[in-house]
Amino acid sequence: MSYNAIRSHEKALKDVNNALRFKMDSAIVLYNRGIIYNNKKEYNLAIADLNIACRLWPDSFFVSYARAFAYLNTNQYDKAAADFESCVQHNIFKDTALANLSYISLEQFDTTKALNYLNRTLEIQPRFIAVRIQRAKILACRKEYATALAEINGVLAANDTILKALKVRERIYDLTGEKEKAAA
Repeated sequence: MSYNAIRSHEKALKDVNNALRFKMDSAIVLYNRGIIYNNKKEYNLAIADLNIACRLWPDSFFVSYARAFAYLNTNQYDKAAADFESCVQHNIFKDTALANLSYISLEQFDTTKALNYLNRTLEIQPRFIAVRIQRAKILACRKEYATALAEINGVLAANDTILKALKVRERIYDLTGEKEKAAA
């Protein structure tokens, strides 16, 4: 369904519901409706549809991946983690599944596990900037300052255009007398 790309959730939902009237046990239609509900932030409805889709289509880890986000957004971390782990094992969106497992680990105050997941993510996507920044934050919280700084410096070196832009912005703030903004 291309509706999600244009954010026409109501039209997509109407079409999916019509399709379900003809075939109530269509895993792909329930999967699509679950994604629509996820996009509409109606996570409990998404979970209900995606649970049925998982029963009807047990080998689809795309369904598990979509359900993991619904679980994550309803703070059902154990269920989300189980679905994300399944995706990792079957190589479905492995990098983002690992990054989300890191987030769950942080929510459960397990920085060691979170770092492990982030490191595994970086093995797949070494230039994943958000993951590298998150890794640096965790290292700094653990008072591993030298390693945290090395990580941030690596991000900045790999993205020297961003660094140049920040320096230009800082210079403009200096010139306009807004030095306090330069520090932000």
